[in-house]
Amino acid sequence: AVAATTNRLPAKSASGRLAEVREWDKRYEVKSELARGGMGRVLIALDNAVGREVALKELLPGKSGIGLATRATTAGELVDRFLREAKVTGQLEHPNIVPVYEIGTRDDGSVFYTMKLVRGKTLAEHIQAIQEGASASPAARLARRLKLLDAFINVCDALAYAHARGVIHRDLKPANIMLGDYG
Repeated sequence: AVAATTNRLPAKSASGRLAEVREWDKRYEVKSELARGGMGRVLIALDNAVGREVALKELLPGKSGIGLATRATTAGELVDRFLREAKVTGQLEHPNIVPVYEIGTRDDGSVFYTMKLVRGKTLAEHIQAIQEGASASPAARLARRLKLLDAFINVCDALAYAHARGVIHRDLKPANIMLGDYG
């Protein structure tokens, strides 16, 4: 690993490319919407600085925050809660917790953060597929359910890690647990 001598990017590289990717509209190219909740949405975006797809989470555009979250009653409180979520998640370094790459603001002042894009199915989708597999034998369905125990143990490990650091997940459910292609 190379030690960094400064925490700032040069204002402009010889070719000008480094400075260009720091601008929001050039850094991230939004591809599609991945998911949406009551407070925000997750987009699939290409990070042109690194050349990889990321999950970009943002507050829903044009929402004041009133009624979107029980504890957030103003737009400012909603932004504070959103940024706190990003910072707390970014401090949790565990193989079963999605890492936060960047927290930023757009030119219009709206906030976002980027995370590793995990492809796969949710635990809820896996459970639903097992339940719908009525034509499979009971032994085959049991074997598929037992395979999910490995993922469940990984979730428990991640929660224990977070709890040891004073963090509690307030919306833990099968639909919010992603099982990637490799576990």
